[in-house]
Amino acid sequence: MSLSQKDRRLFVTTAILVIVNLVGFIGIHSTYQALFLTLTPFSLLLSTILLFINYDKFSSKFIFFCLAVFLSGFLVEVVGVKTGVIFGEYKYGNTLGFKLFDIPLMIGVNWLMLICFAGSIFSGLKTNIVIKSFLGAGLLVFLDFFIEPVAMNYDFWAWNNSIIPLQNYIAWFILSFVLLLGFNRFDFKKNNRFAIILFINQFLFFYFNREGLVLEMKHYTYSFLLIATLAYPILQSFEHRLEFYKTWKYLFPAILITSVIFIAGDVWFVNIGIWKFNPDYVVGKIFFDLPFEEWLFFIVIPFACVFIYEVLHYFIKKDILASQSKYITLFLSFALIIVSFIYYNKMYTFSTFLLLGIFLLIHQFLLKSTYLGRFYITWLVCLLPFFLVNGVLTAMPVLIYNNSQMLGIRLYTIPLEDVFYGMLQILLVVTLYEEFKKRMNLKKQK
Repeated sequence: MSLSQKDRRLFVTTAILVIVNLVGFIGIHSTYQALFLTLTPFSLLLSTILLFINYDKFSSKFIFFCLAVFLSGFLVEVVGVKTGVIFGEYKYGNTLGFKLFDIPLMIGVNWLMLICFAGSIFSGLKTNIVIKSFLGAGLLVFLDFFIEPVAMNYDFWAWNNSIIPLQNYIAWFILSFVLLLGFNRFDFKKNNRFAIILFINQFLFFYFNREGLVLEMKHYTYSFLLIATLAYPILQSFEHRLEFYKTWKYLFPAILITSVIFIAGDVWFVNIGIWKFNPDYVVGKIFFDLPFEEWLFFIVIPFACVFIYEVLHYFIKKDILASQSKYITLFLSFALIIVSFIYYNKMYTFSTFLLLGIFLLIHQFLLKSTYLGRFYITWLVCLLPFFLVNGVLTAMPVLIYNNSQMLGIRLYTIPLEDVFYGMLQILLVVTLYEEFKKRMNLKKQK
């Protein structure tokens, strides 16, 4: 399946939007809610940038219109807060960031994002601009019904006596309608397939943040993280250059074998008290003392990491660590083995460091692997999504550790041992994956 540049751009921006908002959703329902709420302005700005990336062309008229919407939205809010005449009596909290005249600058960005995606959604209709603008304004008022109560809960803004006046929705409609008339009247390219995706994302975010519903949804936290992790690699598996799907016949046997080993270890760790799972953040289906999501973890994470491994292999032809991989391997293996014996009484540290150290020595002296340099680069790249996903798992926490069985060194909320535990898991998958590919190539040559 060959994807056009526009399709790939849409896939990438959609994946970024979903992952960032999913992590944000989980984060604001964790013990680190205050930290995640401070990131709200950056999330809003990112959503707007992703929307703009999917416009084909930035004409001078489009840029002028964007500036006009930003200033108009901001100035109307200034008048609204100062007088209470436009939307009703309200004031802004601190969540949306830096303020000018008591109005967050992000409010101008928010109006720009809303008008652009509402305008783009209806831009393809074969009708006059009044009807298009009417429909777009109606869509934004519909969205505001879900935004308002959530905004008050998270200190975006606050209404006098905590009552949302009907006047607010009327003013929203009128202002949106006027700005959308400008959007439809100006002569610039308006089509943007990302617009409907952004609207759905906004709607789902505020819908699922309603009071009460969050208590039900938090049981799907671990599941949502796995879906977000898997989404982009699956979508891009059929990309015409990489054709990652063709490697699945080697990959899935490697994942299956590795999963059997690590699931057995996981069950043992749970039974001896190394860690346990928080029942508040899993669906409740338990098999051999592990939640259903944990079983999926050993499939999803290796799949995503090997995808990164192949992507890097495709785009970086040279093994840039080839000449240094021997020294990296020897240093890591001996350091890990020494630390494991020093802390032999801490089971998570001892078992993880010792097994990884031995496995690296096996690669160096028995397997004489030629791909370790590529693996080290892959694991460094994998650490970024690793810190996002594992950061949420350990922050909420979905996974609760026994600190007496670890070094006690944490990277944010992630135990240091997790980095090497993950490295051991992915290295085993890559080892089997490369072995299966090599055997298949030898058969073909015969």
